[in-house]
Parts: sequence; structure tokens; C-alpha cells
Amino acid sequence: MSVNSSQLTGQWKAAEGGKLVLRSNGTFAAQNSCGFGPDAAPGSANGTWAIAQSGDWGHGMGVQFVFDKVHIGLGASKEGETLVLWRHIGDPDEGNYCKVRKQ
Repeated sequence: MSVNSSQLTGQWKAAEGGKLVLRSNGTFAAQNSCGFGPDAAPGSANGTWAIAQSGDWGHGMGVQFVFDKVHIGLGASKEGETLVLWRHIGDPDEGNYCKVRKQ
């Protein structure tokens, strides 16, 4: 799957209520969003984002986030017609994910 910046720009929401906004100027704002706290817990952050071909989610398209000297990545995929950004929480073999869905 491939994505471009116009597909990623906009508001994203987690099932737990967290929000992530990706702006067209390459900046982002996360509010109580999974993946932005310690050990992939919910947290808030502001920084920059860029599309990446691979990262800590494995191989394939994703988004790399940089804030407070921290780099994290979320993989990109689709669930039906909905674009999803995700990362593993804990051991990848356990199948626990942090997910935000495009609004």
C-alpha cells in the first residue's frame, strides 16, 4: 500500500478518544494519543512528521514522528476503506496495537 501526504493530512482519532492532527506543513499535534507517551502509552506531543518506507513498525509505508528528541513510527494500512496508522504495543507476537483512524 502506498500513501501520499495529502491522504495523511488531517484529523485522526483513537478508539480511546485520543486525537492526532497531521498538518500539510509537516507538523503534528497529538492529544492523549496512543504511542506518544512512555512505552507507547497515551500521551501528548507536538513536532514534525514525514512519510517513511520502513521504521519501528517493520517494512511498508508509515509515518515517522519527531518530538522532544524522540523518534517514533506508525505503520500505515487500511481497514476496509479507512486509513489507519498503527504500532505494536508490547511484543508484536501478542497482536496488541495502538491505532488511530483517519476522520
